[in-house]
Amino acid sequence: MLLGEIANKACLPVTVEPNMQQDEQTSELQFYMDNNIELKTVQSIDSLVLNGIAEKAYPGCQLVMIKDGKTIINKAYGTFTYESDKKIETTTLFDIASLTKVMATTLAVMKLYELDKIDLNDKIQQYLPELKKSNAGKLTIKELLSHYTFLPAVPLKSWLNPKEEKNKTFLKGVGEVKKKDKKYEYSDVHFVLLQMIVENVSGLSLDEFANKYFYSEMGLKNTMFCPLKSVNKELIAPTEQDKKRGLIQGEVHDPTAYHFDGICGNAGLFSTAEDIAKICQMLMNEGVFEGKRYLEKSTIDTFNKRYFADKNVRRGLGFDKPFINGKSSHCSKYASQNSFGHSGFTGTYLWIDPENQSVIVFLSNRVYPSATPNKLAQMNIRTDLNDMIYKL
Repeated sequence: MLLGEIANKACLPVTVEPNMQQDEQTSELQFYMDNNIELKTVQSIDSLVLNGIAEKAYPGCQLVMIKDGKTIINKAYGTFTYESDKKIETTTLFDIASLTKVMATTLAVMKLYELDKIDLNDKIQQYLPELKKSNAGKLTIKELLSHYTFLPAVPLKSWLNPKEEKNKTFLKGVGEVKKKDKKYEYSDVHFVLLQMIVENVSGLSLDEFANKYFYSEMGLKNTMFCPLKSVNKELIAPTEQDKKRGLIQGEVHDPTAYHFDGICGNAGLFSTAEDIAKICQMLMNEGVFEGKRYLEKSTIDTFNKRYFADKNVRRGLGFDKPFINGKSSHCSKYASQNSFGHSGFTGTYLWIDPENQSVIVFLSNRVYPSATPNKLAQMNIRTDLNDMIYKL
């Protein structure tokens, strides 16, 4: 059987480790053998993930690794909380935080660009008339996507007045920002504005637009905003034990997205690693997934490009990229310059490398029970996992 000379019908007689349970078929081993994958590499991946749980970097997580079009790993590890015995499944929904920026908002902008509804060099005041007399209104869509503006990293509290119309208050706050020299600063504000542009141009809310052109069409049944409207809370991994909100489970963790009732350009999407990996695979396949085209190759190439590299801005449009020079600390040291991805505050991560034909998606609830300390980042677990995909 180990040599592949006879069929593998065996089941494990005992539990060997958490991921090799009694009565489980050993077909996983056969798969690795058939694809010339060294078992020790897979074991190293499992060990790294399980060590993160043991060190309380996160109570539970999902991991998907795709190489050369084949799903090598699609696993769930750990439990909902450290105190719970409820296991994370591959179908458990996670709050993916800032992965929303690329898995919803950027995708929507890409589609509008492709449909000739917007131009990347357009000033945003063209789509947000409330900003016509402001300095911010002269910023371009391309600058927002690249995080190259003079806007703050997060909206000021005065912009998020719950007693007034949400968009109006937010845009008023943006319009009052004084002009400064543009610089690279990763900002949630940029993607709230991009959401508003998507909605004004399309006539659809961000969740409706993303579902119409991507999620529903791709059969992604576990990808949604505001999951409690259609999913039992017990199927969603909790995030933080918040002093004011209590245990956050099924509602968005991010405060800005929470202000916008869970549908926001910077955060708010819930999904599984399996669903996110399908979108990533579509992007790596030059816009095609399971024989159907969702984006043109030229569109993906346009967004996977640095437009402010001369200002030392490493990012493409929406997507993060490796450092322009030197060893990257936020992705694998083996990642090509053509690779792209993103990370999220709740402990989420995706990275796509077309040159290596690899995709990694890691989702966790590392903010349980508290967002600090961030052991996941301190232990470099996500980037170490990203390194390992190059050994598959």
